Amino acid sequence: MSQLYQTLLCGDTKSDIRKNDKLKIISEIEKMNPENGEEVFILIYEHYIKCNNSNDILIPYSGIYDEENKLVTFNMSKLPVQLRHILLKFVNIITKQDK
Repeated sequence: MSQLYQTLLCGDTKSDIRKNDKLKIISEIEKMNPENGEEVFILIYEHYIKCNNSNDILIPYSGIYDEENKLVTFNMSKLPVQLRHILLKFVNIITKQDK
């Protein structure tokens, strides 16, 4: 597990994040540079491996690869609650750095 994933994993993540936070995650990810976008995918993949004890899938959580744009998209409702918290923390860190 990466240091970033372990750091973002800390905290209470039993309750779901608010709708506004889900929209913030989506909005901020769409604006991210490619390097941060790759980090998002790595976080999602690491979470899948941790929770399923398996790395037998290329794109977890029913993600869809858009070959034309070379992007992977995910449906927020298909991501586990704990992962949504991790992504929100990551987005909050990135947006603070950009200010």
